[in-house]
Amino acid sequence: MAQEHSVSDGRKLKIALAGFGTVGRSVAKLLSQNPHGPLILTHIFNRNVESKKVDWIPGHVRWTETIEDVLASDADIFVEVVGGIEPAGQWVSQALRAGKSVVTANKLLIADRGPELLRLAQQTGRQLQFGASVAGGIPAIIAIQEGLAGDRLYRIAGILNGTCNYILTKMEATGTGFDFAL
Repeated sequence: MAQEHSVSDGRKLKIALAGFGTVGRSVAKLLSQNPHGPLILTHIFNRNVESKKVDWIPGHVRWTETIEDVLASDADIFVEVVGGIEPAGQWVSQALRAGKSVVTANKLLIADRGPELLRLAQQTGRQLQFGASVAGGIPAIIAIQEGLAGDRLYRIAGILNGTCNYILTKMEATGTGFDFAL
C-alpha cells in the first residue's frame, strides 16, 4: 500500500519541480502564491536555468541543471512536467527509489510505462499520481478510484481528453452542433 503523505503534524511537504516550461511555470506560480500553505517549492530543475530564472520565485528555492541535486534532496514530492518518455521515465523511477512520491502530467510516459511505474511506486511505498495527464486535468482518475471503489470494473472505454471535453461542453452550453463547436 502506498504511503500517504500527511501534513497533519504541521510540517510542510517539500516539492521538487522538474521542468520550467509552460506547465512547470504554472505549478511553480501556484506553489509560490501560497507561502503559508502545506506545500513548499524547494527545487527547480531545468536545462539552462539562468535563462529561466524569474523574480517571483522565492529566494529559498534552489535552481539546478543537475537532476541528481533534486533526487538527493530532502523533497517529499517530485513533480515531473518535462514530458516525453526518456529521460523523464528514468527520473520518475529514480525519484520513487529515492523515497519521493511523484506527480506527473506526462501522458506519453504514463501510456508507455504506467503499469511499470505504478508497480515501482507500490514496491517503494510511495505514490504515483498522474491525474493531470488524463482528460485535460479533469479529476477523472480520482473519480474512478474513489467514487467507484466499491464496484468491480471490468473495462472503461472512452475518450478522455481536454479537447473533447471542451467541445462537448460548448455543444451542450450553446446548443450548437459539432462543426460549429469545433
